[in-house]
Amino acid sequence: MKKAISPLIATVLLIAFTITIASLISTFYTTFVSTQQAAGTERTIATLNCAYSKLKINSMSYNGTSNILKTRITNDGAQDSSLANITFSVIMRDGSSSIYNTASGGSDAILYTGETDFYSNASVTGGCNITAVYVSSDCPNAKESITSSGIDFTGC
Repeated sequence: MKKAISPLIATVLLIAFTITIASLISTFYTTFVSTQQAAGTERTIATLNCAYSKLKINSMSYNGTSNILKTRITNDGAQDSSLANITFSVIMRDGSSSIYNTASGGSDAILYTGETDFYSNASVTGGCNITAVYVSSDCPNAKESITSSGIDFTGC
């Protein structure tokens, strides 16, 4: 005749197994929640940063001899904010467009609140035919546009 485990030992083993599983699940969820909380905090900071950003074009000029489009831009935001990945979409009379990104142009790619910077976009071929320039950043609400009447053309 075979002996079975006593009810006391079975109860102790069952409780030990339950505590082990509960501690494993607790460790997993603690790590998961803290990771999600950190990611949520980063997204909230980025959203608030963008909410107060405002892009302002102070001046824009195009030199037809050198094919350089120069732009003076200010981050005119209400609170501390920074704008990155400033992009210029140049629209021509024939409907074609070209996109220039400050990150690839060697300029300081971040524009902080109250800061004004000059951006030069070299090799804007056919720039004498510009009808509009749209300037945008990594923040959706920080964008500005200018039509050809606001651009100072020289050498065209």
